[in-house]
Amino acid sequence: MRALILIFTFMLIFFTSAVGDIYSWKDKNGRTVYGDDPPENIVSKTFIPEPLMIVPSYKDPTEDEKNAAQEEKLDDGNKTEEATDDEKEETDEPPYATFKITYPAKDDVIRANNGNIFISLELSPTLAASDRVFVYVNGKKVVENSKALSVELKQLDRGKHSIFAVVRNDKGDVLINSNTVTFSVLRNSTI
Repeated sequence: MRALILIFTFMLIFFTSAVGDIYSWKDKNGRTVYGDDPPENIVSKTFIPEPLMIVPSYKDPTEDEKNAAQEEKLDDGNKTEEATDDEKEETDEPPYATFKITYPAKDDVIRANNGNIFISLELSPTLAASDRVFVYVNGKKVVENSKALSVELKQLDRGKHSIFAVVRNDKGDVLINSNTVTFSVLRNSTI
């Protein structure tokens, strides 16, 4: 019982010290400084950070349709688990089996002083005449309407980046997504 009270007391002390205001002020060089204890002789204001924005991950809508169709087939007592030839023709099979980024590999560190790197994609079966590849870096579209599976990304900043690619048909529908790859770019300092 004493241990429980002691743990509760330490948690109470720890969590109350973790809660506090954040202040911002300008230093003598004009730069904004943030801290929990503002200087007395400088005007400071309470800083309220913006709420964190969380974006849900991509969910393939065709997977939900397939699962629902399979559940309907299993629930219906008159139908068997295997579809007839007519039903097989009506279902839209995805035109591509695999689509992945082969270079750079996950967590690669790439030296590119000019910031230009090539990425390589693998698509099976081959890209249809009406379909196009779109490449996204850090969530922003940087390559669109490409027929090539090797693409040069230009002027990437130093640091960590994530890339993924999608194949779209002529209507703009996403047919398949690649895996997401995170890598780092090393560049010479400009200082």
